[in-house]
Amino acid sequence: MFVVSILDKGHERNLVATNVRMDNGLVIVQAGGKRHVFPAADLIDIVTIEQEYERCSRIGERRFAFN
Repeated sequence: MFVVSILDKGHERNLVATNVRMDNGLVIVQAGGKRHVFPAADLIDIVTIEQEYERCSRIGERRFAFN
């Protein structure tokens, strides 16, 4: 999963995406069961969130094990 930050009509928009790709100057984002298309020039950042979930999950398991 990814968080895609993009400018949309002058405002920052953050989408939790399951798929992101770039094609012919466009960013194509699959988020919320819908396909969103933005100009690549409006892309701010793409951050993966899978590793964070895994790390938080492991920490939670350790805390649970010590209780």
